[in-house]
Amino acid sequence: MSQTGKKLIFKWHYLLFLFLIPIIAVFFYLNTSYHPSDYAKTFMESQPGVEVMDKDYIYFEPENSNGKGIIFYPGGKVDPESYAPILFALSERGYECFIMKMPFNLAVFNSNGAMELIGEFDDIESWYIAGHSLGGVMAANCVLTNPNTFEGIVFLAAYPAENKSLATIQGLKSLSFYGSEDGFVPLNSQTEHLNRLPADSEMVKIQGGNHSQFGSYGFQNGDHPAALTEEEQHQIIVDNIDWWIQQD
Repeated sequence: MSQTGKKLIFKWHYLLFLFLIPIIAVFFYLNTSYHPSDYAKTFMESQPGVEVMDKDYIYFEPENSNGKGIIFYPGGKVDPESYAPILFALSERGYECFIMKMPFNLAVFNSNGAMELIGEFDDIESWYIAGHSLGGVMAANCVLTNPNTFEGIVFLAAYPAENKSLATIQGLKSLSFYGSEDGFVPLNSQTEHLNRLPADSEMVKIQGGNHSQFGSYGFQNGDHPAALTEEEQHQIIVDNIDWWIQQD
């Protein structure tokens, strides 16, 4: 083979290599997630009072339903089972709870997924949607697209995107949680976006709480250490969501 031919083959191999690098990087990113802790997995088993069903979504069915449904959008790259402790505990209080399973664990690929689920449960009288981090941003998008569907939205270390205001949706209420030790979504970033929320929105500061403990998937790189236990942070979340919904 001539030198020119060898150079052309080398050039095409080099260009192919450069082309494949970003594809491989994206593939590994999309298929890498934070996994649920062993503690979280214990809430994926049915127990007296709550039946757990693992389908296209995770369904926590209470023995005695109060007719209210809560749909949860996980944080970006976090396995949905990581939020089982919170949704199981809410189901124990009578709420029918659902955790959405998102493509590649990114809610951005199915922000309107809650609507398909709602169509399957005609017996649920009122709906609420919640989300952690990116999941909260996408939950807000779903509410904005379907403004007459939800009674309220719960943000866990999240807020609506810059061009997605919920302030004018009639009858919608919102509840926002933030952790004092959150390394990703500190208080000032949440308060800057209050004008995108309904006027009577509630905010709950979790003293000592961080970003990672809004779920149960270990410590997320870039976060700050929490000053309270994961179980304590979850209890604050569950108690306040229950109280907030009961105000209707």
